Amino acid sequence: MTGETPASGVNKMPTGAPRRYLPYLSLALLALVAIFLYLLPSVAEFRAPVQQWRLARILQQRQQRRSQQMRAGDPDIGEQLAASSPAITAALSAEPRAGRNAVIFVGPCAACVANDLREWERVQQLHGDTGVVIVSRDTPERIDAFIRDNDFRLPIVPDPDGSLAQTFNALWIPRAYGLSPDGQLIWIQKDDASMPSRILAGISAAQIGDPQ
Repeated sequence: MTGETPASGVNKMPTGAPRRYLPYLSLALLALVAIFLYLLPSVAEFRAPVQQWRLARILQQRQQRRSQQMRAGDPDIGEQLAASSPAITAALSAEPRAGRNAVIFVGPCAACVANDLREWERVQQLHGDTGVVIVSRDTPERIDAFIRDNDFRLPIVPDPDGSLAQTFNALWIPRAYGLSPDGQLIWIQKDDASMPSRILAGISAAQIGDPQ
């Protein structure tokens, strides 16, 4: 027996071996960087539409919440509304229609929306069972001048102080309401994107007490 320490049986890697792999590791790292830089524009292009969709979704949800809060003050279906305005009652009585009526709030200037009023006049002729009454913030004098100058045939009720708009909760313009022949609310416009033809069709099909 000599005084030498027996081998442990573990094969040690020569100290120079890792250095031989450094060029390959460097090439692999450069390849990964090149791939990342190549894909980076595609990732950005993918993320942009996703971010836009998320933003649009957030804005839509906020708008829906705001719209629900605004509509919290809407009158109830079946509520008697014509009685709140002798002018509306008179306009409804003067309408030679046996069926339902639409009350349309058009804001402070009837002349400013003359084309829209013409569309209401045209569509009303297609829905003979539904009368149309326009409510404007104009003064009676300006309304009379508008009717005379434009040969306008639909009745226009003046609401210069906005009291009728407040009673009906007409928060945007135009906003439409369907009334029965005796003045009960049977239909109410839920959004600001409805076309006159859809509004009159909805009022024509509405039933008293139906939560449209």
